[in-house]
This record gives sequence, C-alpha cells and structure tokens, in this order.
Amino acid sequence: MTDHRWLGETTERYYKEIYCYCRRHVNTDDTAYELTQTVFLRLCENYRAVERASVRAWLYRVAKNVCADHYRQTYRTQEWNTDIPVDECEDALVRSDAAIAQIEFSDALAELLAHLTESERELFCDRYQRGLSYEELAEQMQMHPAAVRKRCSRMQKKLMKYIRLLLSIFGF
Repeated sequence: MTDHRWLGETTERYYKEIYCYCRRHVNTDDTAYELTQTVFLRLCENYRAVERASVRAWLYRVAKNVCADHYRQTYRTQEWNTDIPVDECEDALVRSDAAIAQIEFSDALAELLAHLTESERELFCDRYQRGLSYEELAEQMQMHPAAVRKRCSRMQKKLMKYIRLLLSIFGF
C-alpha cells in the first residue's frame, strides 16, 4: 500500500474519533476542528516515523498534546480584566440565583466526575452530555454494544456509591 493511500485511509478511519476526543476537551466545534486538523497534519509530517500498527495510539497521544498546548496558549493570552460595567452588574444580580444554582450543579458534577477514571469521564460525557447511543459509542470505542452498556452500568454504580456516601455525610 502506498504512503498516500495509507494516509488517506487512516484519516478516513480515525478523523471522527479524534475530532470527538478534541471536542470533549475544548469549548467550540471550530476549535475542535482546528485541533483535529493539527493532529492529522502532524501525521502527514511524521508518517514515516509512525508505526502503522499503533497509529491510533499515536493519534490519541498527539491529540492529547495538541489539546494541552491549546489550553496553555489560551491561558497565556487570556486577558484578566476585572473592570465590570454597572449595567452588567445589575443584570448579573437579576440572574444571580439561577447562575449560582447552575454553578453549584456544575461544581457538584465536576466533583463527582473527578472520582472517575479518564476513560469513564469520557464515556460519561459521550453518553449523557453528547447523547450518543450505545451503538454509536460501541463503534467509536471499537467494542460490542453490550460491553459498552456494561461499562456504563459500572460507571453509574460507581457514581451512585459516591452520591450515597455524600448524602450520608450531609445527613440526607
């Protein structure tokens, strides 16, 4: 098989999977597309050094590094402006109860997800935040749908165990 053909088949086979990985780590679809493009450009630049049998692992490693680089760059260039106009403060006060409830929920969810492994967190996000079906997850993870259902079940039991523990601590 020629290098050009192998690159084309590899891109076709893994592009969506790598895009989904990048999308889980960034805020917008556009950014995820840019990062995915960067991953596959690096594959094109380094295809001779990549072992064809482990190309999927190589792509994920590069995607992880590209996402980390993106976060570091975003953090460095972020402007930290604390001057807030008065009208924005008034609007914020009106929405404060809903915003606080949303922040508390987000913090609680983040705390729960922190007790999962990275693969379990990704599975949670794909299943419950992105709404992927077991069949879609199975295709993405290259597993049988029954195995994906079992993983989801184990993850749910782990979360429920932690939720019960928290509720018992707070006397509920």
